[in-house]
Amino acid sequence: MLEWRGAHESRHVSNEHVFLDFSYWPEHSPDYCLIIGVGFVEGRSVLIGSQIGLWYAMPPDKRKPMPFRNPDDLVRALEYLRDDILPTYAKPLWEDPQLLRQFINRFYSEQDATNEMKEVESKRRQAEAAFRAGNYSETVNLYRGFSPVDLTTTDQKRFEIARRKMSQS
Repeated sequence: MLEWRGAHESRHVSNEHVFLDFSYWPEHSPDYCLIIGVGFVEGRSVLIGSQIGLWYAMPPDKRKPMPFRNPDDLVRALEYLRDDILPTYAKPLWEDPQLLRQFINRFYSEQDATNEMKEVESKRRQAEAAFRAGNYSETVNLYRGFSPVDLTTTDQKRFEIARRKMSQS
């Protein structure tokens, strides 16, 4: 049996190309939660940007935490993992690296899209603040960095007004 101590613990198994990692975070004490990662490995090295949480490959209604507070809870969580989760969701990824690659690519694409949306919203707030402060050159410079699909109707109006104000100066 794995022994869990007060520091971040992680155990993994791997075949030639794919690994499964089992861990928890000590700061979740006393309600630890088992975390399962899956991804690609080369030799003893996990390849950067090549892993996901196993939860991502599971249907949303099947994603549930695997908490434990003591060794007995941990045994129950590991048995549930062994009997229900790994055969259904991890084994197909273990046996089909192409399927795993598809999940990883989708995950990172979604993360990139989310990050891009956050960046656009941040720049939108900056442009709005510059417009309200009457700093029309900064407003124009910020809006020029936007993709046309990211400009709302309000952004387009502000952009147009800021350009007009700049040409009048």
